[in-house]
Amino acid sequence: MEQTDRKQIWNSQILLYEMLEARESRYKKQKELIREGKGTLVCLMLNVPGPVKVTALTDWAFEQGKERITCRLKESGITIKEEETDYKTGYELYMIVDADAVL
Repeated sequence: MEQTDRKQIWNSQILLYEMLEARESRYKKQKELIREGKGTLVCLMLNVPGPVKVTALTDWAFEQGKERITCRLKESGITIKEEETDYKTGYELYMIVDADAVL
């Protein structure tokens, strides 16, 4: 999947095969990051029903979530390495943090 400019993908409808490919890609990405063992993996994604996954509202919600998570981690003095992707199947944020996972 190609990463694109956010506003270009707003309100784009996706097909089932695109969502399934994105799901598989997310799984592989998470598995790879965990296998590397460079820290604890924190992921942010939105579950959006229907064929349109990216809109101005989901853009805002994603940014709010990202800001809140990042702020809390920084307040706790936790080092963050992040990678963000913007796909028409939905935004994805992967953070590797220098902290133990808490259940």
